[in-house]
Amino acid sequence: MSPDFFIAGPPKCASSSLYFYLNQHPEILMSSEKETRFFSRDYDKGIAFYEQTYFRPTGKQAKLAGEATPSYSFLPFAADRIMKHYPKAKFIFSFRHPLERAYSGWLMRTESGSETLDFVAALQANQEQALSFDSPEFEHLWAREHRDWAHKRGEIIRTYIEGSDYASIWKIFADRFGEGSCLRLFTEDLRSDLFGELKKVYRFLGVDDAFEISQAQEQNSYRKSVNSSLMFQLNDPKIKRWARLIPEGIRKRITSSLTVDGPKPEMTVQDRAAGLKVFDPLVANMETAWNQELNHWKK
Repeated sequence: MSPDFFIAGPPKCASSSLYFYLNQHPEILMSSEKETRFFSRDYDKGIAFYEQTYFRPTGKQAKLAGEATPSYSFLPFAADRIMKHYPKAKFIFSFRHPLERAYSGWLMRTESGSETLDFVAALQANQEQALSFDSPEFEHLWAREHRDWAHKRGEIIRTYIEGSDYASIWKIFADRFGEGSCLRLFTEDLRSDLFGELKKVYRFLGVDDAFEISQAQEQNSYRKSVNSSLMFQLNDPKIKRWARLIPEGIRKRITSSLTVDGPKPEMTVQDRAAGLKVFDPLVANMETAWNQELNHWKK
């Protein structure tokens, strides 16, 4: 099969949960790996590799196939690549409080060892990196970091702001595929009315909207890293490929030993105040673009 739709992010906006929920629908086949990163990292392997690797027949009588790579959301070159092969694709976006999303992304990068700055300093570095995500050179920089792993801790392309610039994200895909091919959800609504929101998704995709999932727990809960420097090394794609040779049970035990359960660190009052100054203008842009009040995202 080939994909008919994409859960296109952004990161830290319930894409793992949506993948988990949609994979339960009898008419939907989700990719064998949740986050293929094909159009952002492995495109040079060819479209045949993509379809044969991630959409192999499973015996499920599916009408549609889909995948979920959150970083596609703010990468124009990924949208262009999808357009080349799947011009009739549909896209599902789940948007979250922009500041909360950025903070959650910063926590993830801190625990994975790639981020070395505190939250406010990381936002400032993001503002100062002066990268045009639309430029041809950016594709090379992205591949250098995410495929070739040619960088050190802290030398990262920061996307805390770009990942929360939802008006721009929406425009990237609406301009290429049309507004009717894009569905906008909010994580707050998914939490308050999961089954109602999933019905919206089913109707958008054109599958049976009477189906109700049997497992509804949220995915991707927070875990604290024991050694962030080691985690950074283990996230090297080359090491991950070798790790797949280890039996899954042993691999899971190793992975779990590198993180521990614990309360998710809360944003400080000072960090929130500094962050709102960065994201309030973006929220205003969303309100204008969508003709919708988003006051709950301004505090």
